[in-house]
Order: sequence, then C-alpha cells, then structure tokens
Amino acid sequence: MRIRNADMARSFVSGLFTAVAREAIRAARTAAREAERQSKTQYLAGRAQEAEAKTQQSCAQVTDLQNILASSFKIDYTSFFESLIDSNEFREFVLPHELKSEIEPPVLNSYLAQVKEPSFLAKLIPGSRRAHQEELEGADKRYTEAIAEHQARLRDRAERLREIQEQYECEKRAFQDKRSQRNQAVQDLRDNLS
Repeated sequence: MRIRNADMARSFVSGLFTAVAREAIRAARTAAREAERQSKTQYLAGRAQEAEAKTQQSCAQVTDLQNILASSFKIDYTSFFESLIDSNEFREFVLPHELKSEIEPPVLNSYLAQVKEPSFLAKLIPGSRRAHQEELEGADKRYTEAIAEHQARLRDRAERLREIQEQYECEKRAFQDKRSQRNQAVQDLRDNLS
C-alpha cells in the first residue's frame, strides 16, 4: 500500500510540475506575442512620426516655391511654352522589305512544259501514251500542291502584315497619348503661371 501511495504521490507531483510548466510556457508565449505587438506598434508610430515630419517639410518647401513663383516678375512666357509643345509626328508606316515583293503564283504551263511529248516512234511503243498521261497527271498534281503552298504563303504574309499594322497602330496611339499628356502638362503649367 505504501508503494502505491508513493506512486500516486509521485504521479500527482509529476502532473503538477507538468501543468505548472505548461502554464509557464503558455504565459511566456503570451508575453512574447504582447512584446512583439508592442514593438510593432512602437515601430509603426515612429514611422508615422517620420512620415508626418517629412510631409510637413515637403509642404513648407512647396509653399516656399509657390511664394517665389507668385512673386516673380510678370514675364510673357508664350514663346517659351510654345517651344515646349511637342509637335513631332509619329513615323510613317514602312512595309518590311520581305513583305514588299509580291509572291508570284505558280504557272501551270511551267509544270506541263517539264513533261515532254513522246516522239512519233515513241508513241508506237505500247504503254507510252499511258506513261505520258501519268506524267501529265503528276505535273498537274505538283501544280495543285504548288498552288496550295502559294495560298498558304499568301495567308502567312497577310497575317504577318496584319500583325505589323496592329503593332504600328498601337505604337502610334501610345506616342500620341504621351504627346498629348506632355502638351497638356505644358498647357496646365502655362495656365498656372498666367
């Protein structure tokens, strides 16, 4: 019985130490989180104060500059502002060299000319007419394939041309937008100084 009571006492003490240790760990984690939260709050408050100081400094500089501009002599800046206006035009569309030349279509006669008409004596040989007809059909087939390839090249050329024109129009719009923004900024500055 004594051994049992001693085991129970040890178990109780061990459980008590474990519970106390868990509670101490939990309290340490809570304290660490709170310290981290306070550290972040202090950091953010410090950054906010720095930002406020810099904002006030910038506002003071802007006010000083506005006072200088307001007290400046009344000068006619018309020619100066006109020189700032961007009147450049966007480059003209130039067709790439590889797309300038037209793709010549195949000519049937050039394929048929490759097949030689059998001579009078060759026509007398059995099967020569059929062989000649097969050569003509082969030439016609090569011509049909060449036409299909030519049409595919024309489609590729048209697609490439369309892509190049779209890219040109996009670049032109971007150029015009940028020029308009610049000219508007010059106009706004001119209006503010007038």
